[in-house]
Amino acid sequence: GALDLLVEHDRLHAEPTREHALEALIARWARESLPEVSRSLILAHDRAEVTELNTRARLHMDQAGLLGQERLIAAGREWATGDRLVCRRNDYRPEVDVRNGTRATVTGIDLDAGSLAVRTDDGRHVQLPPDYLEHVHHGYAITGHISQGSTTDRTYLFATPERAGMEWGYVTASRHRHDLHVYTVGLDVESAASALAHGWDRSQAKHFAIDQLQTATRLPSPAPETEFTIGGPLPNRQPAQSIESTIGTPPARVEDEALAGKLAALRVERQRLTPILQTYPTEAIEEVRRLGEQAQAAEQRAASHEYRARHSQARLDGLPAWKITPKRVLQHEISDHYAQAGSERDLAETLTRKADGIEYGPDGPSTWEERHPGLRERSRALGIEIHGLEHPTRTPEIDYPSPGTRHLRGPSIEPPSLGF
Repeated sequence: GALDLLVEHDRLHAEPTREHALEALIARWARESLPEVSRSLILAHDRAEVTELNTRARLHMDQAGLLGQERLIAAGREWATGDRLVCRRNDYRPEVDVRNGTRATVTGIDLDAGSLAVRTDDGRHVQLPPDYLEHVHHGYAITGHISQGSTTDRTYLFATPERAGMEWGYVTASRHRHDLHVYTVGLDVESAASALAHGWDRSQAKHFAIDQLQTATRLPSPAPETEFTIGGPLPNRQPAQSIESTIGTPPARVEDEALAGKLAALRVERQRLTPILQTYPTEAIEEVRRLGEQAQAAEQRAASHEYRARHSQARLDGLPAWKITPKRVLQHEISDHYAQAGSERDLAETLTRKADGIEYGPDGPSTWEERHPGLRERSRALGIEIHGLEHPTRTPEIDYPSPGTRHLRGPSIEPPSLGF
């Protein structure tokens, strides 16, 4: 399977202790990724590991002279020009416009204002204000779930068998374009690979991930039979025996009965996820979208009033002193436009706060996503997989409606590439 390929191509590294594994990972990252750190990504299981990896990576950046001299301390974190960061909360303000998971590089520091100028990975230049910096973390290393939607040239993964299921391995292993290195704790590479395989196989959705990895690698990985069977034969097909009969078999030699077993298991998983997906707060999403549109419209009206005020001011400045009445009229217009602009901006701020209250409230979409990370993306991948098995000669025409807010659109699921 995929782990066998990692071993074969010297991409799985076993170290005797956790400390040695973290240090070896960071050392390779520094050798291969500095100074173009935006083209690489370090992944770990949880925030504690991510924090430790970020601290080590940033030390290498500083020692290499890649961080600026000026330092800003915000929410307990130190920032310098050249730092990598990841945003951890949506902000709809037009001048900010970032989402949970947005990655960026610090391009400037304003010590007086306490703000950061950044260039996002999609090429936008944004000024992050002081009131947002508590939601910004160092972004050299992030968790696998935060990385959804991110793709880089090189990925460095710190993995432990007792901490992750196959879905986590699938998510993280599909985040690179060219190269993947996995570091773990073990006496040797073979025993470490066996431990990771055993840990990842604990997943309730393991079959889909294993099939995807083997489709990409075309390597067999036999597994024991399980209880997954289909209730009756498909038309013109033999009854299925077990889902495991498909695992490890190259696509060209997959039997009809194996396909039936695989399809049955995928349907079982989709049925298991359906009750949870039905709790997705679609009404809250629509309300957040509606409030966001209203806030944006208010901002546009405010900008229009400010433009008219500046235009009137230019006309006023061009009038001779003796035209008293026209000057008074223009002065009144200027005052009125600025007053209306202020009112519109107050309205936009009120609407934005209300939208945030809904989104981050106990029944909001962001809270739901935190409770069920990756579930909607998993459901979408299941739909594509099932459709492909049911209609192998047809192109899927599955419509997944947008939830209404850009930040809630799930990333596309692509078969993982091991970069060999």
